[in-house]
This record gives sequence, C-alpha cells and structure tokens, in this order.
Amino acid sequence: AVIGSISGEFHAGTASKIFRLGAFSAALGWPEIVTLHQQRLVCVKNKVVYFSKTDSYADFSISDEGGIVMADNGFRIELAVERGSDVQFAVSMDSLIVGTGSYVYNIRSTTLGEALTPSNATYSRLSDKGASGVQPIAVENGLIYVDVFRRAVYFSVWSSVYQEYSVDDITKFSRLTTSGKIKYAAFSQSPVPVLWFAKKDGGLIGCTFSSAEKVVAWFEADVGGNVVSVCSLPDMDSERYNLYLVVERDGTQYLEFIGSGLNEEAETSAEG
Repeated sequence: AVIGSISGEFHAGTASKIFRLGAFSAALGWPEIVTLHQQRLVCVKNKVVYFSKTDSYADFSISDEGGIVMADNGFRIELAVERGSDVQFAVSMDSLIVGTGSYVYNIRSTTLGEALTPSNATYSRLSDKGASGVQPIAVENGLIYVDVFRRAVYFSVWSSVYQEYSVDDITKFSRLTTSGKIKYAAFSQSPVPVLWFAKKDGGLIGCTFSSAEKVVAWFEADVGGNVVSVCSLPDMDSERYNLYLVVERDGTQYLEFIGSGLNEEAETSAEG
C-alpha cells in the first residue's frame, strides 16, 4: 500500500503534481501492525498510525487531485511515544486502542459517535501502564491486555459516567499466579468465561472472569508438561469453547485440548 497515488503518462515527459512518496516500501520499511477500523485499513509503522481512505484499503491519499481534503480521505497520527517504546498492538473497538511499551492510547473522533475523519481525529492516553506484545482480548465491551513486564493483566472498559476508559488491574491480588511471565493469551467465553494464559516457564493459568458479575478468580492448571502455546476455538457440536494447547513432554510436542471435563455424576475419567 502507498500513501497518495500516481497517475499519468510519465514517459511522455509531462509533469504531474499528483505524486507523493509512499510510506511503505522495501527501502523505507513495511507496516509492523495492520488492522481494520471503521471501514479503513490501519497500518502502524515507526509509532505512526496510517488510516486508508474509507472502503479503499490500498489508497492512503490525504486529499483529492485538487488538493481538497475530503471526509473519506486517508490521514495519519503520530503518537507521542517514548524512545524505545514500540507499538505493540492496535485493536478496533468503539475507538481504536493502540498499545505501546510506555502508554496505551485511545484514537477517536472529537465528537462522540461520529466516524473518524481527517478533521476530527484525535488521541489521548488511555493508560500510563505500558503494554506487551501479547495479543489483547475483547471481553464484555472491554479489552484485556498484558502489561509491558508480562506480569499484570488489565481490563479497560468505557465508562459512560466519566466519558472515558477506566483501567483495572485484575492481577492486583494475584501476582504470584502470574510469576513466570505471560507469553500467550486466549479466551473461552462459554459455558463459563475463562481467560487462559500460557507462561514462559511452561505453566498454564486461568481466570474465571465476568466484569458484569464482579467475578475475578485466578487458578493454576497442571497439564503434566510445559505449555508452549494456547488457542480457544468454538466446538459447534457441544456448543462450547475448547482450549487447545501445544504441550511439550520429554522433548516431544503434543496438540491437546481441554473439553467439557467430567459429568457431575461420573466417578472415574472413563465416564466423562
């Protein structure tokens, strides 16, 4: 993708003003993070967030051929990020949430409820708790993300009372549980909402989480090996989410899943 557009017969020697050097190339570098937000392609590179034209994902032109800036034109936002704090994620919610190693930002329109345009786009700090590269998870209209040290887990949600995002540390009283550093996250939303985290030391931890019911319950899960990665996928037959794991035992990696478990009446695992 490029910023701007190139048109005309350049070999004919006719000059053209419709030209702008692209932000992405083999020489200048490619986007580090890509997502979609409000029908725009969003690309992040070197702490700059680029928005494409609406419904035109390969066109980042900031004006039309006459130099007029339209509401659907592309635009860019340069984040005030501290040196060495790279952008870690960009997540589309009601606004665009961008996490860096120093802060988490909220990119939105100046008027609540309006779509982003070149003239109304603004951003502010959502949190001064830096984020890691662990993929954040959308939960109950909020966002779960892991801090830059991979020890604390934060839940951020929009507060209609204060007209801003609130940020709660859901590991405040469970720091021992997250020792060993979090490296992957997954969310099984039914039948019971559980956040799962694989740790660098091979451990697996979970958190039964419901903001609406005010439930935050951490636990450790022993699978008899080192957990390499986790992923949650829906099981259409059992109408639930299963947690899939890559588990290493004695130098061999196994793909396993945690399903429904035992029936309440079962006396042995053979009856599950």
